Amino acid sequence: MKVHNNVLIKSANKGDNGKVKSVTLNDGRELPADLVILGTGVRPRTEFLKNSGLEMNRDGGIVCDPFMQTSKPDIFAAGDIASVPYWPTGSRTRIEHWVVALEQGTNAAFNMLDKFVPYQGIPFFWTRMYNRSLQFIGNNAVGYKEVVIKGNMNKKKFLAYYINENDKVVAVAGMGKS
Repeated sequence: MKVHNNVLIKSANKGDNGKVKSVTLNDGRELPADLVILGTGVRPRTEFLKNSGLEMNRDGGIVCDPFMQTSKPDIFAAGDIASVPYWPTGSRTRIEHWVVALEQGTNAAFNMLDKFVPYQGIPFFWTRMYNRSLQFIGNNAVGYKEVVIKGNMNKKKFLAYYINENDKVVAVAGMGKS
């Protein structure tokens, strides 16, 4: 297994049988493929708030402070639509995971009651397929310059450390290791 970082799929190319035979990356490389799994993420359905006066990101996320409060003093947001400060880097992030929505909703409720509890969660996800679990923690969306693999990806026992331009680990993915 080889991981190709910092590239996008430009096109999936069909073979004579109508099934995928390769993918073309945005850097021009063509890679053979038998199967393409596409993780597309979600876009918040916030178009109806466009003229509400709430500050929003280009992707439709509602800008919140660490207390889940929006640009309007009495309006709070949580979950997929909330764009929150990511405290390790100072960048903003939207985290599309139901557990995070639950945590942020709890923080928002405390803050509606003037408890001043900042959201300090670290993004994470896990997935399980074919009796294997892949876990990920951190925010690689803030940028990384390299990935260091410890273990063996072919045996599905590895940790992948995402390292930024300051040589700091910003995220870790793992399978079969702890």
